[in-house]
Amino acid sequence: MKNLDVFKFVMLIEVLLIGVSLITVIATGSQILFGVDKTNILFLMVTGLLCGVLIQGLSAIVYLKVESFRRLHRNITIPALNSLSIWQFFLMALASGVGEELFFRVILQPRIGIVFSNVVFAFLHVGTNKQLVLYGMYTFVMGVILGILYTVTKSFLTPVVCHFTVNFLAGVMIRYGFLYK
Repeated sequence: MKNLDVFKFVMLIEVLLIGVSLITVIATGSQILFGVDKTNILFLMVTGLLCGVLIQGLSAIVYLKVESFRRLHRNITIPALNSLSIWQFFLMALASGVGEELFFRVILQPRIGIVFSNVVFAFLHVGTNKQLVLYGMYTFVMGVILGILYTVTKSFLTPVVCHFTVNFLAGVMIRYGFLYK
């Protein structure tokens, strides 16, 4: 798949997730926990940002220590994404943060629990590709962290900012060859 095709595909999936999630919220009367007011918005955003930086930092350590993770990036991630612009990475990170957190935290997590919602989260990121098992485990753990953030802060904003930060930082590192080469 060419880079622009990957971008379009990811954006389509995220828009579909947002649409399905909003329809589900309306149809079932589910509540989106925004948990935001003028006294805590900065705290919620900084918490999401710091968690995202921490997760991406841990990802970088895993990348440096685990050959199969480096091979995954060399063979799949980097070729698929390395020529996207920073603006495209920003849009993909924002769309995935909102779309996936809305679907997995707001819709699935209250219905099937934090563990099973993140099994689905991980599976949808890797499918049946056996080369991506390690990435699937990473995605599962990241999903659990995002689910805990949603539960503890009672805010949709915190996991969205965290998810955005992880994806955007990964995009910057891929685009400019920082670490992921």
